Amino acid sequence: MAVKPRIIALLIFIVGLVAAKAADIFFDLIPEVLWRVIYTLLFSGLIAFLSLAEPISSYLRRPKDRPFCFFLSVLSGLIVTGAAVWLFLLVGFPSSEGYVARVLQNKVKKWLDSSHSQFKALPQLDEYYFRYLVTFRDKMEMDVLLPKGSETICFGEDLELDTWSLKTLKMCTQREKAQFFSAVRGKLAESNKPSNADDPLTKIKIRHAIPIQGLDKNMFYVGLNEAYLYAVLVQETVHSQLEEILRRRDSQEQVTPENVEEKIKKWSRRYLSIHPLVDRADRYFGYAISASEGLPINVSRDKNEQTEFLIVFQVNLPPALLSGAFEEVPEAEREGVFHDIDKLRNTVRDFCIWEPTSAKLEIFKCIPITALTEFGFTEAMADIQKEGVRVTKGVQDIVARRSSR
Repeated sequence: MAVKPRIIALLIFIVGLVAAKAADIFFDLIPEVLWRVIYTLLFSGLIAFLSLAEPISSYLRRPKDRPFCFFLSVLSGLIVTGAAVWLFLLVGFPSSEGYVARVLQNKVKKWLDSSHSQFKALPQLDEYYFRYLVTFRDKMEMDVLLPKGSETICFGEDLELDTWSLKTLKMCTQREKAQFFSAVRGKLAESNKPSNADDPLTKIKIRHAIPIQGLDKNMFYVGLNEAYLYAVLVQETVHSQLEEILRRRDSQEQVTPENVEEKIKKWSRRYLSIHPLVDRADRYFGYAISASEGLPINVSRDKNEQTEFLIVFQVNLPPALLSGAFEEVPEAEREGVFHDIDKLRNTVRDFCIWEPTSAKLEIFKCIPITALTEFGFTEAMADIQKEGVRVTKGVQDIVARRSSR
């Protein structure tokens, strides 16, 4: 009979552990407080049953007979009970934050498996329990992560602006950029979701969080879908604001042959310098516009019948560069230089004139006057400048390659 209470206590303890584990398997997420109470009661019950068994019960009933055993029994019971309270009610083991995180990680992985979205585990970082990268059907990507010390699971994305948005934003004036940035920030604030737009705006950080407590499969899917829809909303907001800027430009005074020169001078103020070209009888006007880098760009309107209603953007490669292309290479390679530069000329997207005898290589881009806008002007300047830099580097590479043979 002396061992019976011990056996009962041990059986209850084992059954409690098995029941707790079974609850974890069959339920999505056991609340942390329930874990703590269950394990505290199990250990407290174990101490209570052991205190009823011999010889401990006799020590407790007759403390004067064996005071040392009485003291040791009471002290042991208090230590074990205190340890259980400290371990499970304060620390929370094994229902600690780390334990719950491991349980949640397994469930999140199962939920993502059944969501038919592509996902992969990201490298582990010290500040997170787990991180997954989810890729949706439209190729949008989003992080699913659980930060340490957090009671929420987070969906996040660093939404980078697409090529069209970046290019359009680059061509905007400082005032338009400020208006765009303010409008996007305002739209993000209206959504009441954590997000941050970089300045200068190149990417938008999106964050959406849902609590771990009571989280199930449906709540997880709802949170993931809300984060995805919010990212789509941000993309549409960026596009709509940029399109509004372009619409405002289109609604401004139309460019005509009579006002085009004044418009060009006004739009050129953002560049490093603008100087009039030498007056010519066959030209209405012409300006040499210099940006912070690259070759000067000539912008003109000719009186030629074929180009009278066009604005011509022109980049001239330095004659010294072209004449040196023949002087610096061996005579046997000069024909090859001519051939290589001619091939390079054919890659120019717009018009290009290549006259080797006069060491002249000119790149042209033409835009009808009535189709010209401030955005189109800025874009044309950037395109032809980029093309001039590319062709210049191409000629230098040809000379270096032919000279080394």
